[in-house]
Formats: sequence, C-alpha cells, structure tokens
Amino acid sequence: MAGGTEAGSGAGAPDSRRIQNHAAFIWSVADLLRGDYKQSEYGRVILPFTVLRRLDCVLAPVKAEMLAKHESLQGRVENFGPVLDALTDIDGLWNTSPFDLPKLLDDPDNLADNLRAYIHGFSPQARDILDKFDFPTQITRLDRSKLLYLVVSRFAELDVGPDRVSNLEMGYLYEDLLRPRYLLFCLRAMRADLLGRLATGSTHKTIYMPDIQGLRVPLPSIAEQDRIIDWLSARLNKAHEVSDRLRQQIDLLVEHRQALITAAVTGELEISGAA
Repeated sequence: MAGGTEAGSGAGAPDSRRIQNHAAFIWSVADLLRGDYKQSEYGRVILPFTVLRRLDCVLAPVKAEMLAKHESLQGRVENFGPVLDALTDIDGLWNTSPFDLPKLLDDPDNLADNLRAYIHGFSPQARDILDKFDFPTQITRLDRSKLLYLVVSRFAELDVGPDRVSNLEMGYLYEDLLRPRYLLFCLRAMRADLLGRLATGSTHKTIYMPDIQGLRVPLPSIAEQDRIIDWLSARLNKAHEVSDRLRQQIDLLVEHRQALITAAVTGELEISGAA
C-alpha cells in the first residue's frame, strides 16, 4: 500500500520516548498471554494486533464517510476500491465493515465473529497483510482461552493514529517489537539456504512469499531478544577471532612450505642424502 504524505512528519525527528512508551504498552499485553501462550509465541498476537490497530487508527478520521460512500455506490459501481482509496490518499487501504476495535467491544458475546467480519471488510491488499500473520487461528485460540476481549480492549486503548505516530516512528516501533539482528539470527538458524541464495548472484530487490511462508519466528520479549543478540554476538566474535588466528597460522604454514620448496630446488637448502 503506497502512502501519500508522511503522516505526522511535522513533528520533526522521531520521538524516542513516545516510541518506547508505545512499545512498553504493547509488550504489556504479554502479561495477559502468559500461561496460555509460550513466550516465543507472544509475537503471534502482538504483531498482527499492532498492525491492525495502526490500520484502525489511520481509517478512523474518514471511516464514517467511507461507509456512507460505500453504501451510495452499492449496485452502481462494481470496482469501488479506487473511490474509497481517495478518502485516505493511500492506495489499497479501505474497510467497509461498520466495526473498529473500540466498537467491537460493545458486543462481547460475538466478539470473535465480529472481529473476523471486520478483518474481512478490509481491502484485499490490507487483508493480505493480516492473513500473513495467520490471524484467524489466533482469534480462535484467544477466544477459546477467554483472552480475546482482554487483548482487543488493551489494543483499543493504543493511539497510533498518523497525527500521533508518524510512519517513521511506526517503523522504529516495530523495531522495538522485533529486533532486526534477532530476526537475522532466526533466519540463519531456520533458513540458511534462503540467506545463501539471497547473498549470491545479482541484487535481490524482492523476497518472494514462497520463501517466507511457513516461517514461524519465535518472539520473546525485547529484553530477551537483546540478551540473545548479546550472547550470540559475543560468542560469534570469539569464534571469528579464533578463525582469524587459524587462518593466519595456515597462511604462515603455506608461506613456509613454499619457502622450503624454493630453497630445496635452488640449492639454498642442503638436503642430506640427496644425490
């Protein structure tokens, strides 16, 4: 989805304190999941709900107008997407469901079904993003664990509208949920073949979905990710140091071998017993 103007860009440089506060709030959802979800599974809930809430907040200012416009186009225009896109200046971002996260809380008994309907009401482009998180599975799991209402109500309190959090700040916020270096270590562990193919040949501008589908990256807390990064980095640095020393020793042995051969064939080296 291509955006129009940079939302919230007038605020200047990213507000690191605001980003940290939002990240801490989002990670507090993990307290609700503890016991029903493993720590490594928290991301299956936190990441898709963060994305959903961002889309929710982006659409909020024009949602009423969007629903009215969609209603007026029923039976008259088959491809109404471009008309709804114009309301946000973002290609492929619209929703025709009457719900948003706060309104979903008005009907707790039907929350799971209404949440699915809300997601289904998004444009194909937005829905495709959410589907990549296997959202329906998590909705069912949260509902069975009696956690869905608590999680939705927590995220409904999160204000990540464009007037509050710019696109750039959202990028930093996602980094506070999933460290890029931690993700790299996970990919090296799970799909070394993928990284190997991407590292060879011409420049790769795209990682194709068949390469990504099926990956399930564990998402522990950000503090745990940092500990894993530090632990692995320290030991990898040590391994690199040992590897460098061994390489130097090998280089010296190769030089010594060549010097011996040269000295032997030029007569510089007296070889006892030679004819």
